[in-house]
Amino acid sequence: MNPNRKLTHLEGMRALMALNVLLCHFVCVYYPQMYFTGEQYSGALTMFATTPLSALVNGNIAVVFFFALTGFLVGRSVFLKGDGFRVLPGKSINRYLRLLPTVAVATIFTFLAMKLGLMNHLKLTNENINTEFLSGYCNFDPTIGNLLLNMFVAPFVRKSQYIGPFWTIKYEFFGYILVLAVAILLRKSKWRRFGYLLVTALLGVIRGDAYFPIFVFGLIVADLEFNENPTVCGKLYSKLLTNKVFITVCFFAATYFACCPIYGNSPLYAFLLKIPLLGSTLLRGFGMALFIWVSLKSRIIQKILSWKPLVFLGEMSFETYAIHWPLMLICEAGLFLVVEKCLPYDAAALLAFAVTLVVIYGCSWLFSLLTKRINAGISTLQNKLLSKK
Repeated sequence: MNPNRKLTHLEGMRALMALNVLLCHFVCVYYPQMYFTGEQYSGALTMFATTPLSALVNGNIAVVFFFALTGFLVGRSVFLKGDGFRVLPGKSINRYLRLLPTVAVATIFTFLAMKLGLMNHLKLTNENINTEFLSGYCNFDPTIGNLLLNMFVAPFVRKSQYIGPFWTIKYEFFGYILVLAVAILLRKSKWRRFGYLLVTALLGVIRGDAYFPIFVFGLIVADLEFNENPTVCGKLYSKLLTNKVFITVCFFAATYFACCPIYGNSPLYAFLLKIPLLGSTLLRGFGMALFIWVSLKSRIIQKILSWKPLVFLGEMSFETYAIHWPLMLICEAGLFLVVEKCLPYDAAALLAFAVTLVVIYGCSWLFSLLTKRINAGISTLQNKLLSKK
């Protein structure tokens, strides 16, 4: 494939994964049995939640996709540009500056909503709703001090007090630096693919963390596609990687691995999860990385995911991810409080979600326009500072 071609289909995949997160958080609040306990209301829901169909509401799938995608894009950039260690400090700073505007604006928005008493999730009392889960979010007196802390520091080193889903930001920041360093260090080595696997194993053993290895999975995909330096065993599988039958098998394997359910694993899932160091999160991460590789080989997948509305939504997926949770706490909860008085529970919950979905995407679009301007301003300022030097 053309190494310089824009991979628009991955933007379409971003859009689907952002929607997956929205569905996940809707289920967590209004149908918590499906996500937290594995106990369902009926046989149909039980089948849904304990099979690969649960992927539709399992937000962990979206998280591992974004991590694998970051590893892939970092590796692609390093292999095509031939970056050395001299770029590591600058790119690390740029990564922070790239994430910061979205984190800061979403945090300020949530801070103001708390100050104005708009957090309607704290007013929900319906016995079907996971009010205990909701009470842990935005349930404190905000101050300027903790606002600044949660804008510039907390999300990048631990988690945000304001926006729960921002627990992923520290991974996006440090995972980026990790995979950038590994790509630069090993990119010319004939043994690099064994090195990637060694790094993956060490991360799993030393940190006991399933998320950082997923960035390396994405890096491996980029290496297979864009690194032209030969490897020790490259000739053994070079033909296999272009075989249509092999690619088709990989597609089904990727789908199966990525859709590993939260509860009620089948015998095959149960067998796979007995492999040392391999948990369900890592299995999903491997599946998503494998899917990214398959998508690079399949024109059908690329055509489907390059549908213009999907690409449009995908280009603002980070803003959607950042703003959706406070809007769910404000708008969705507020609408539910109004409509539950005249509609059955399921109808009220679904109506509140559908209306809020429109609000989320509208706000995400406006949010993306703002963050683009901020990022452009930061880039202009950086260029001026460098020109003076």
